[in-house]
Amino acid sequence: MGPHEMSYIPNAAGLEFIRKSYDHCAAFLNICGGGLTAGMAGVLKGKTCTAPQAMLGMLRQQFLTMWVAKR
Repeated sequence: MGPHEMSYIPNAAGLEFIRKSYDHCAAFLNICGGGLTAGMAGVLKGKTCTAPQAMLGMLRQQFLTMWVAKR
């Protein structure tokens, strides 16, 4: 997934790509706003994750994920 604005909404093909990639990896790394897209794909549900400090409040409200500030 390329760079995007906070208002970016991935299409179904992009979300499916994330899900398939997640299913075949030992670790899943997102950069910057990538946590938002991964959250939309549902792969972070029930996980412990971190994100940019400025995004944590919004992410905590949107996704059933344990968002921590610690890196």
